[in-house]
Amino acid sequence: MDNECLSRATIGTEAFDDAEKLSEIVDTWVNRTGWNSFVKQVREVLGAEAFLILEITAEESPNRFIAQSYSEECSVAYPGRKIPDFLLANEILTTALTKKKRFDETMDPSFLAFRYLHGQLLLDRNGKPIAALVVGFDDEGMSEDSSFNSSVSLVASLVSTQIDFDREVASRKEIESMLRHSQKLTSVGRLATGIAHDFNNLLTVIQGHTSLLEMVVEKVGDEKATESLGLIHSASLQAVELSKQLLLFSRQEPVNLERCDLNQVVREFVKMMRRVVEETIDFEIQLGHGLNQIEADRSMLGQVMMNLIVNARHAMPNGGRITLSTSVHSLSAGKGEIAPGNYACLSIKDNGSGIPTDKLPKIFDPFFTTKEEGKGTGLGLANVAAIIREHGGHIGVSSQVGEGTNFEILLPMMLGLQPLPEKEKKEHKFKDSLKNTTILLVEDEDGVRKLVRKLLEMLGCDVIETSSGRDALNLWPKISEKISLVVTDVVMPGGVSGWDLAKKLHSTHPDLGILLTSGYNERPENHGLGAENQIAFLQKPYEAMDLKRTLLQLLTGEPVKAEP
Repeated sequence: MDNECLSRATIGTEAFDDAEKLSEIVDTWVNRTGWNSFVKQVREVLGAEAFLILEITAEESPNRFIAQSYSEECSVAYPGRKIPDFLLANEILTTALTKKKRFDETMDPSFLAFRYLHGQLLLDRNGKPIAALVVGFDDEGMSEDSSFNSSVSLVASLVSTQIDFDREVASRKEIESMLRHSQKLTSVGRLATGIAHDFNNLLTVIQGHTSLLEMVVEKVGDEKATESLGLIHSASLQAVELSKQLLLFSRQEPVNLERCDLNQVVREFVKMMRRVVEETIDFEIQLGHGLNQIEADRSMLGQVMMNLIVNARHAMPNGGRITLSTSVHSLSAGKGEIAPGNYACLSIKDNGSGIPTDKLPKIFDPFFTTKEEGKGTGLGLANVAAIIREHGGHIGVSSQVGEGTNFEILLPMMLGLQPLPEKEKKEHKFKDSLKNTTILLVEDEDGVRKLVRKLLEMLGCDVIETSSGRDALNLWPKISEKISLVVTDVVMPGGVSGWDLAKKLHSTHPDLGILLTSGYNERPENHGLGAENQIAFLQKPYEAMDLKRTLLQLLTGEPVKAEP
């Protein structure tokens, strides 16, 4: 649009009464020609030395120029566009923008670009400042001219409408991006859950048969075979930890909260880490006060610190310092998904290589890693974020390449709570043998069923097996009198899950010990069976001794603590 058309537009303000026409004009001026072309045309029509549009931040102070245009005289007086820096630092402009909607000021005589400054605040539809128009000129009477004021007012209306629209579009895009990200995480979580379940079934077979072979090899004294089996067993344990990370990421690994002192958790963890981290890594601890009232899962907090410290160590191959500090942090306003209130803050800082700015937004994404290919799963920080979310907390990160990285974790504080009373420790005597115990084994996976049967028979049990919950219910009337314990998988075909089977059998035989096993980590209390001593859960994969111990507890009526 040329200057003549623009002049006619600024004069005929009555033609632009409705918002639809304003939008059409802004679309023509801004979206097609760009902001800088727009402000240049406006400056020329006004006959001004300078015309600028500044953004107003949440703090209601100017901090960025959206667009700017200067006359040749201004450019000569201040080459390299130093005028914006002067204006942002100038007390006249800053004071005027924060206290007035419209202002006319005389510049300091030392300022050579122009003598007078006129400005207007632009408000959004809610009356909140979002930007400012600033006009610099030399004609003392210009700000009193009705045509000038009409033109500036019209432009102010057009610009405020466009900026408000741009912000709304940007906000909508951000929400859409967050929704897509959430949907992606949900899909990946479901995939991870399924993989972890199947993975745990395979690991059950691997670990179980490894244990059986170790028993045999131990009897014959074959050291080489014993060493090889030990390596297999060690590798399977690492695979178990990876599976747990997958379940944790997909929120299938439950959080077991208990009252604890954050400082004590940090001290104990650092004491352990000093033994395993290279001597070239120094630990510094800075502990605050009043941090003894949080509810947290100690083991998961340990996993969080372990992941962050391992990452810090990798960022300092030649050694360095890791600083762990705690403090009480009060939020007067919400931060992300957490509400205002008092939080225990745990900071873990290193002086390593740092994280590039473009990678920081992605570091908590699953399967994203900054490590070399083959040296990272990309699940560590995703799980850290998942753990903190499960605790109702927040994790943030700041980093500078070449200087280091700082992770800050906020955990809700449980103020005003009395210390939990110490539980009485009771000694219980267990029956030490499962000989002559008849067990109903219900498992749909052939490999797992054969393994568990073999383990049970080695423990001296008689075993009756079925491959589904429905088959077990159909068989039950014929075998109920001889069954002492039931071992059942949870996820099975045929419409009868392990939980369904347990509820049915427990309703008619309340003294019957029932052990449920699954690749998922579940709890009897999640299925209305938490108060029953005769119901227990063991997550796959499990060791032979864990199976024996749990079955003995069920057989004697001893309360069984759920295994992680």
